[in-house]
Amino acid sequence: MAGDPPAAPAASPWGRRAARLALVALAGAVLVWPLAWALDAQAETYQLIAPFDAPVVEANRSIFDPADAQDAREVASIYGTPFGEPRRILFADAAQVIVPEENRDLRLLKKAGDENPLQATTVWFVARMASLGAGAAALALGLLAAFLRRRAAASV
Repeated sequence: MAGDPPAAPAASPWGRRAARLALVALAGAVLVWPLAWALDAQAETYQLIAPFDAPVVEANRSIFDPADAQDAREVASIYGTPFGEPRRILFADAAQVIVPEENRDLRLLKKAGDENPLQATTVWFVARMASLGAGAAALALGLLAAFLRRRAAASV
């Protein structure tokens, strides 16, 4: 009939699949951020140290000046050699954590050899890269879906 709207072109099955995958990729790009935030909320701040043997720790305690108890690096140097600044760590092994008697607010984490605990900065870096990758995939799949739909419409 003359008053009916034109029929929609038959969409390509590959075009529909690409559009659905684009939506899934877009959802992944968005949902990675709440996941990173939830993991970051679980992180605790630790000072990483290369631990000393027990006799060395006892000797260091005997010469420690309690006036330095608020200086985290001074307290950490009783138990081992500190690595850089305190870091936010996820899933720290409780057996490797030291809570110094000199400063109960400080948490020290023994680091042995090539062992590297998962840091919150790593989680945010991976989230950023995953979001960029998923966003690029969503864009590419969206463009592919549009191309396939146009091609299907032109062939009708």
